[in-house]
Amino acid sequence: MIEQNKKGLKLSIFLLLAYLPVHVIYTKILLQFLDMPMRFSVTLQMVSYIAIGNSGIALFWNEFKEGISLWKQHTGKTFGILIAAFISDILLSNLALIPLMFINPDYQSLNEHSVSELQGKFPALLLIIALGIMGPVTEEVVFRLAPITSASSTRAKSKKLIAILVAAALFMLVHMHAFTLEEFLYNLPQFVTGIVYGVALVLSKNATVPVLLHIMNNLPALILVALI
Repeated sequence: MIEQNKKGLKLSIFLLLAYLPVHVIYTKILLQFLDMPMRFSVTLQMVSYIAIGNSGIALFWNEFKEGISLWKQHTGKTFGILIAAFISDILLSNLALIPLMFINPDYQSLNEHSVSELQGKFPALLLIIALGIMGPVTEEVVFRLAPITSASSTRAKSKKLIAILVAAALFMLVHMHAFTLEEFLYNLPQFVTGIVYGVALVLSKNATVPVLLHIMNNLPALILVALI
C-alpha cells in the first residue's frame, strides 16, 4: 500500500512538472507578456495536450482499461453517476458565478477571448481532437487521476477529501490569468467542477468518468467554434 501511494505521488509530481511549465509559458508569457499571435500560442497548447495526454493514457492504461470493464459490469450505476455529476456541475457552477454577477457582471477573462478567437484559424477536426478530447484527458490525468487515485488507495476518507479539494484548487488556479478578485470569482466554477469530477471519480471508481464529464463540457463550445 505504501509503495502504491509513493507511485501515485511520483506520477502526480511528474505530470504536474510536465503540464505546468507549458501552461505558464502559454498563458503568462506568450499571451500576456510577449503578446504572441493566437495561432502560435494555441498551437503550443494543442501540441502539449496531445503529448501529455498520450503520456497520461500510457501511465494510467490499466486504470482506463478497468474503467471500460466497469462500464460493462455496472452500466446503470456508472451512467447514473455520470449524469448526476454532469447535472450537478451545471447547477453548482452557475451558482458559483453569482458573486461575480454582483461585483462585475460584464467581466471577461482572457481565456474567454481565446476561445472566441479560434474561429477559422485551425482545422475543425484538430480543434475537436486537441482541445475537445486530449485537453480534457490531460487535465483529468493531471488534476484527478494522479492525485485522487493515489489517495484512494488508502482507507482514510480524509485523505481522499483533501486530495479532491487540493486538486480542485490547483485546477482553478491554473485557469486563472490574473490574481484579482474578479478573476478569482470568474474561475470559482472551476473549483466547483474540480470537486464534482473528483467526487464522481471516487464514487464510480472509474477513470473514464471524469474524462467523459470534461469532454462533455468542452466539446459543444469547440464544435460551435470550429463550425462557425
